[in-house]
Amino acid sequence: MSNITLLEDYVRLEKELFREDMKRIVNIVQADIDDLEYITTDWAQWDDTYEFVVEKNKRFTDSNITDTTFAELRLNFLFIFDTTGQLVFGGGFDLRAGHAKPPSASFLDRLRQEDILPLKSDIKGGVSGILLIPEGPVMFSLRSILTGNAKGPARGSLLMGRFFDDKEVKRLSETLRLPLTVWRFKDPSLSTNQLDIKSDLLVKDIVMSEAGPRAIQGSVLIRDVRDNPGLVITTEMSRDIYIRGENTLRYFMVRLVIVGFILALLMQFLLWKYVVSPLSRLNSRVREIADSPELKERVEETGRDEIASLSGSINEMLTALEKAEATTKESEEKFRTIFETSNDAFMLLDEKGFIDCNDTTLRTFACESRDEFIGRHLSEYSPPTQPDGRDSKKTADEKITTAFREGRNFFEWMHRRATGEDFSAEVLLTPLKLEGKYVLQATVRDITERKHIEEKLRLDAAVFKNTAEGIMVTDVDSVIQSVNPAFVDITGFSVEEAIRQNPRMLKSDKHDKEFYQELWSTLIDTGKWKGEIWNKRKDGELYLQETTINAIKNEKREVVQYAAIFSDITERKKAEDMLRYLSSMDGLTGIANRRTFDETLDKEWRRALRSRNHISLLIMDIDYFKKYNDSYGHQAGDRCLQKVANTFKEPLKRPGDLVARYGGEEFSVILPVTEEEGASGIAETMRKNIESLRILHEKSEAGEFVTISVGIATVIPQQDMTHASLIEMADKALYKAKESGRNCVKRV
Repeated sequence: MSNITLLEDYVRLEKELFREDMKRIVNIVQADIDDLEYITTDWAQWDDTYEFVVEKNKRFTDSNITDTTFAELRLNFLFIFDTTGQLVFGGGFDLRAGHAKPPSASFLDRLRQEDILPLKSDIKGGVSGILLIPEGPVMFSLRSILTGNAKGPARGSLLMGRFFDDKEVKRLSETLRLPLTVWRFKDPSLSTNQLDIKSDLLVKDIVMSEAGPRAIQGSVLIRDVRDNPGLVITTEMSRDIYIRGENTLRYFMVRLVIVGFILALLMQFLLWKYVVSPLSRLNSRVREIADSPELKERVEETGRDEIASLSGSINEMLTALEKAEATTKESEEKFRTIFETSNDAFMLLDEKGFIDCNDTTLRTFACESRDEFIGRHLSEYSPPTQPDGRDSKKTADEKITTAFREGRNFFEWMHRRATGEDFSAEVLLTPLKLEGKYVLQATVRDITERKHIEEKLRLDAAVFKNTAEGIMVTDVDSVIQSVNPAFVDITGFSVEEAIRQNPRMLKSDKHDKEFYQELWSTLIDTGKWKGEIWNKRKDGELYLQETTINAIKNEKREVVQYAAIFSDITERKKAEDMLRYLSSMDGLTGIANRRTFDETLDKEWRRALRSRNHISLLIMDIDYFKKYNDSYGHQAGDRCLQKVANTFKEPLKRPGDLVARYGGEEFSVILPVTEEEGASGIAETMRKNIESLRILHEKSEAGEFVTISVGIATVIPQQDMTHASLIEMADKALYKAKESGRNCVKRV
């Protein structure tokens, strides 16, 4: 079972690594598209390109659009269009052959079929992605042609592209170090395996399966420019991890068998050494006692087998013991009672080693019998060296000598149990006379737990003193018992000022009564509370602290103390709030920025798609704002933008409505669950409100004061649509409003 579990872990690790490789495939394809978009934007926002669309100067193409250009940028074609979508220049290049080649006409036809061409002149942006044509998949980027500082009006569009052919796939394979196969998602000639992969990719981002016992296969879907399934990239990876896992388990099993055999031999050796041999020595010793001249009584022996021989030896020893019983029985019983019942380990030893011990000794040193312990030297139940680096054998002999010389010796010693575990002990060696011979009585007390407690107390004290977080300990009545230096640094109260006070001295009055009731309720029910609290320093300054309070209980599970650990997070919170604000708001007007607009529109679009509700978008432009800036200056223009932005917020009453600065003098409003009639009413209100500001605009051709033009688009999202189409519709409506004389509201 454990082998199966380990192999499953190897399979899981193998799949996780392979899934990361599949994600890398998607990322590197997107990186190629992003790189192409960057190059296209760089060329499209070039003053020379901007002039060429109008002047059609052949020197531009001769000096800039050469075979070297195509080869270095890895381009198969480059097109320049005017604002009507008419081709101004078109060039192609065969990257395999390394020479010029007429560009693909089917690619341009497909762009027009997808309504990507012509790119509208009033759209400052473009389109990038993958498009499928008969010659093969194409990576392309289409961008508006603007001036070098990205200003308009757009004079047309520039398109760059390259085929996603075998050469590109090979380059991608070499980059990823993976074998790659690319096929069209809608290819009618797919194999059965490819059809299964295609079906799975409709519900999963990545599809993985075994490709035989030695390889694993994975496929990932690449979508085209319209976010439809376009290409499938398939790869295989050798199952090296799984194979190594199998080999490791086989090696482990072989080692296990070898170790088992060695252990069996070792057990046989130990059995002979500690059972058979001691019995033989014991029998010889018994016979020696029996030969003693004081022994007179004998027991009857029957038979000549081993049992009879052992019985005779025991009876002979009993005879010798009975003769000494009269003089030694009383003292021996007293000593034995203390010796055997003590909770400390008692043992007797002479210069050669241990000669007796009690049961506590066997438990302390993890020995199974006295025979395992008797006869060993003190150093044999010790590590080779003591904690101070001294040799255990030599040091033990010195301790024994000192005890005999001075009458006692008390010291700490590092012992080792029969299991190999080391433990700290207090040892008392005391000389005594036994049967006419001086021996040592050793008392050993295991102090491992005490050492651990002492070390823990030392560490706890160091943490309490040196941690950067404030610590406060109170009794059950909330009277402060102790605080650490960090508490003093954060609150400003000294240790003396805090002790015997109530934590209410830090109260800021920013929390109501219910807050503290909930805190105590949670602390009492769970024994812990964690959260943020506004408190007040000694100088009256308020600060926010992140706090964890724990109830400390005794052995009876009764709460005896509360410990609070906290840190000052005031500045961190300020920084987090500022970062959130800067990332979502326009710095000039104080309303949402383009990033927030894009994220909100995407979210509301998907919500409307699920619920089948209307969604409306307003795009508004300040009429003749460039002339306003030219006449009154950019500072006046900034103040105008701020007044207009604040006025746009007035008609919006619902939390879900959003007004954002779309760019320059353009603004946008997202109105979820709003039909065209409601959107028109809001748009007209905004237009009138702006007009009522009566901001003087002498250069405006739409009136005496600043006015706006508004484009409205309202749809119920469909599966084949994106929110980009809603922006395009609103943009068309805005263009319509401008064509109608401005200072008006128009729908698509």
